[in-house]
Amino acid sequence: MNINNPENNVSNPLPPFRFWCQTVIPLVYDDSLSYYELLCKVVKQLNDTINAVNNNGSAVTELQQLFVELKDYVDNYFTSSDFTQLVNNRLDEMVEDGTLTQLLQNIIDDTYIFTFKTYSDMIAFNLSEGNICKTMGYETVNDGGNALYQITNNATDGLYNTALKNGKTATKLVEDKTNILSFGIKPTQDISNSINVILSKEHTLYLNEGTYTISVDTKILPQSNQKIIGNNTVIKIPGNYQVDYYNMLNLQNVENVLIENITFDGSKANSLNDSGTGGNLIVVGTDTSNITINKCIFKNSWYDGIIIDNYSSNYDNNVEIKNCSFDANGRNGISIGSAINVTIHDCDFQNINGDKAPQLGIDIEPYSLSNSKLNNINIYNINIYSCYDGIAITLDNLANSNNCNISISNIHIDCNNVENARGLYLGYYNNSSSHLNLLINNVTIENAQLGINISDFDKNYNVEIKNITLLNVLHGIHFTSIYKWSQYYGGILLDKIRIFNSPNLQSGVKFDTVNTQYTPFNNITIRDINTSNIQGWNLLQNSTISNGLTKNITADETLSFNEYYDLYRTQYAMARFTLPNNTTDKVRLGIPININLNWGEGSLLGKFYPNTITG
Repeated sequence: MNINNPENNVSNPLPPFRFWCQTVIPLVYDDSLSYYELLCKVVKQLNDTINAVNNNGSAVTELQQLFVELKDYVDNYFTSSDFTQLVNNRLDEMVEDGTLTQLLQNIIDDTYIFTFKTYSDMIAFNLSEGNICKTMGYETVNDGGNALYQITNNATDGLYNTALKNGKTATKLVEDKTNILSFGIKPTQDISNSINVILSKEHTLYLNEGTYTISVDTKILPQSNQKIIGNNTVIKIPGNYQVDYYNMLNLQNVENVLIENITFDGSKANSLNDSGTGGNLIVVGTDTSNITINKCIFKNSWYDGIIIDNYSSNYDNNVEIKNCSFDANGRNGISIGSAINVTIHDCDFQNINGDKAPQLGIDIEPYSLSNSKLNNINIYNINIYSCYDGIAITLDNLANSNNCNISISNIHIDCNNVENARGLYLGYYNNSSSHLNLLINNVTIENAQLGINISDFDKNYNVEIKNITLLNVLHGIHFTSIYKWSQYYGGILLDKIRIFNSPNLQSGVKFDTVNTQYTPFNNITIRDINTSNIQGWNLLQNSTISNGLTKNITADETLSFNEYYDLYRTQYAMARFTLPNNTTDKVRLGIPININLNWGEGSLLGKFYPNTITG
């Protein structure tokens, strides 16, 4: 209805209903009404209604006029700047005196979330029990300290329950992702008393950039299905401590844990106990599985950066260590004592020397004959610099009946002239019935006294070492036998061994025993090595070595004795050649020449071919 249309204005009176009738005397008299009488009554009622409408018309007209005036006022006033300021001022007053809070509490339920810019804003607000609150940051908006709270009457503890100014308690709710700043904990602060309380509740914990300190007596204890993620974060043991042993972070009876982007610093230089027996930065212990350690730095530990020791019935560790760095740890970068399914890749190790033996980048060494297991160990894309030994595999204490499979590939080891340093060490003297399958492929070792040391492999094994490059070494490959009762069984294959840039080379391959009893090395095959400097032939049985000679010889070529002698002279610098009287001055390929080699404490009389030497 258009109120401005005069045709519809109720101020125009309605005319009465006009009628007339013919008077007729009824034929029959009773209590009922005739049609005519009924019609007269209806007409009368209509006329009464018309009179009532006409009498109220003036009031309706006045109401319409007032409505037009109100509409005009609203249309113009609410567009003015004064109205916004008036509303804001009134709302501020209601906030200050608590009227707005009380009003909201009367009209909303407990699911309403009060949002505050910072933690201090929430603390100062007049909240009531049951309110749900959210902060957009701890000190500033979007600083990572945002959190969700419920107002309670809980006792305050300074961590999950903190007091409001009105006496109530803000209780922090557990969420999927939590920044440690939401507890008011910032870098430079000590987290010894808080870290494990937080880890007992949270799912994913973020640590801000900076350095947190932790007591040497505190073990960080992650829970199952938990992530601890840093942002160039350092957790450090403070200086001037004295303790025989510590573990900074301990994983035990847990699964599905991620540790990422954190530096663990053991501060070994600040210890007051120079003879401390040990200390590890991370221990992966019993009954653990599905552990991932990514983009972390481990440095300055008394013992190991990471030690993996799972001697429980649950050996299926599934441990992955990737994109990590190990620096100046006291004993080893990583030690593996007992585990199944361990992968270490894309990691760097450096400066592990001079503190505690054995000073290795990676040490694979079980030490329990009764229950240790070792299987499916995969190591690849590794750089090792300035360590006493690069990688060692010592299986003396491997328990019985193990199938031990180890793969090592794409490794670069630079010993950087560390005194007596070795690139790879393989040791396996064992009375058990365990079986070893070891593959070492594509390894470069430089600036080492000894490239590869293989010692006392005396049981069932299948070892392949191939595509090895040795640079600036004194000894290329050294086979040793320490125990007079040990003998080599099974097979060791070395293929494509290259020795370059080694002006002080004393032996390309050497077979050696430190005991006085004759100890043979059995089933050693060296296929394609580019040096003839091979010593200790008298200790070999059932073994073959094929040389990649410095001079290529075709089947139709003949060599004079002087050419043949010169070919070997530089490689056999430690040997003395004596020749039978019937030696001719020419040798054809495939026709052996009898040469008697004498050296040190042994001798060998054998048949030597230009392409293949068989002893």
